[in-house]
Amino acid sequence: MNKLTSAFSARKAIAAYFTCGDPTAEATVEAANAAISAGADILFLGIPFSDPTAVDPVIQESSLRGLADGTTTKTVMETAKRFSDKVPVVLTGYANLVFSPGIENFAKQCEDAGVTGVILHDVPFEEQEEFKAVFRDYGISLISMVSPELPERIGMIAKEAEGFLYIVTGAETNREAVQNAVRLAKEANPELPCIIGCGVADAAPIESFCEEADGAVLDYELVYIMDEYPVGAKRHITAYVEHIDKLLNG
Repeated sequence: MNKLTSAFSARKAIAAYFTCGDPTAEATVEAANAAISAGADILFLGIPFSDPTAVDPVIQESSLRGLADGTTTKTVMETAKRFSDKVPVVLTGYANLVFSPGIENFAKQCEDAGVTGVILHDVPFEEQEEFKAVFRDYGISLISMVSPELPERIGMIAKEAEGFLYIVTGAETNREAVQNAVRLAKEANPELPCIIGCGVADAAPIESFCEEADGAVLDYELVYIMDEYPVGAKRHITAYVEHIDKLLNG
């Protein structure tokens, strides 16, 4: 069992997402510490990108704020290193951010920072091996994402998935679709943890979606808090993560 999958061994895991540098590097560190203290088991750190796609507009805006603060991939690696001894750290970003330094150089930076997983939003399953082949040598999992709206692809992707499977929901996704996605993933890869990216602030669908799954990604609400409360975000982050933890784990 690796560091990522061990986060799911005793409870439903909570992954807390923050865009690095939103609004400052130190604010990201303070927010991440608050989330981990409140019960987060995994830390997602977004690498700001000038043209973010495939993410919620709220998170797109946070990426632009991170860039405005001068955040770079080097900054993100430094932040990751501050947390990698506490929880598994997963970086999220885009292929260009990996191609720029070179896949192997990027993987080496991740290894040095203690990063255990990477999500590349714009790399489809069919193009993953170029990255996976290098990442494996550095002990890094390339995390696969699936949509409940494309059930015919879920088994194929889950069979080859590393670390855990990220099931992404949308505004129209219902519980039955999520249940089906988890079922298809587990049939293809019984030992693979499935984590739900709910993309909502309302705790009710998070609790419902995660009943059959192994955990949840908290992103929308945490990014919203960082924007809404430039001072005092820590208290709100703590309260929200504790609330979700209680719903999912009692």
